[in-house]
Amino acid sequence: MNIEQILKNQYRLVREIGSGAFGKVYMAEDISDKSMKYAIKRIPKQKIYENEYLKLALYKELEIMKSCVCENSILFIEDFETSSNHNIVMELCDNDLEFILSRRNRGFSEDDLRLILLQLKNVFDIMDAKNIIHRDLKLKNIMICYKNKNEETESKYNSKNFIVKLADFGFSKVLDDDITSTKLGTPATMAPEIMMNKQYCKKADIWSLGIIMFQLLYKKLPFNAKNESELLKLILNSNGYVIPQGYSISPTLDSLLKNVLQKDKNFRYSWKDFYEHELFREAIKHESIKKGKFHIGNMNLHAKPQAENFNNVIIVLNCLKTFL
Repeated sequence: MNIEQILKNQYRLVREIGSGAFGKVYMAEDISDKSMKYAIKRIPKQKIYENEYLKLALYKELEIMKSCVCENSILFIEDFETSSNHNIVMELCDNDLEFILSRRNRGFSEDDLRLILLQLKNVFDIMDAKNIIHRDLKLKNIMICYKNKNEETESKYNSKNFIVKLADFGFSKVLDDDITSTKLGTPATMAPEIMMNKQYCKKADIWSLGIIMFQLLYKKLPFNAKNESELLKLILNSNGYVIPQGYSISPTLDSLLKNVLQKDKNFRYSWKDFYEHELFREAIKHESIKKGKFHIGNMNLHAKPQAENFNNVIIVLNCLKTFL
């Protein structure tokens, strides 16, 4: 066996589960206990040495992952170097929300959507308190771990049977001045102010979450175009989203979405506004909310793949400018 397939005399690489411009993600197992599965992101050291900005970006990603520890954020386990690679060991999840949605005949109900959003409150609260912006919120970057892997297929894709976890902090940044201006992310979920090369703040993540909410409800994007330029024109010239035929929306959820998908960030909800909305008010008062935390399930380090696939990130401009 190739020496690079055994890492630290602890991890055995099983198979590749994702790849991107800077490296690959593997499923790995503990040598002494094969039931222990992990995701290991491997970045060639040569690429890091050749680019100081990539080195800084990697450092910042690790620091943000470590600072966002909760049950609804991908668990960072450790990082270390081998002869050729920098290795980041993380919790391994079963799949992501994009996969789950693709297996459903219809979108999620409003109750299901609320449950998913309340789980994510844990990590969004931490990010808000620490002035962190994610900058690439999308279905593919929200991982899921099944609570019961033996459920029938239809039940398996029910929101009550999985825990959601935010992943891929590669574009994340701590905002020193509450604003930034680097243009990057995935166009479909990118806030209009970013597409217009304007300064933006944490409310850009709110817009992205609004796009995700619409997708989870209706299995389609609220704004869809052939390219970024046409997408921006569509958003700026629209009077808001249109509910697809055959679907409906409650007045409560409609009021939340309208305040989230505000093309003018000055009128868009903040994280505080978002979770103080009446859609969540009663649930947050529920006895299961303790010390400001919505508790669902436990950490699962035994889950099977897939890990986040950072190959799906679309860098609109040079992402290495992010940390200038």
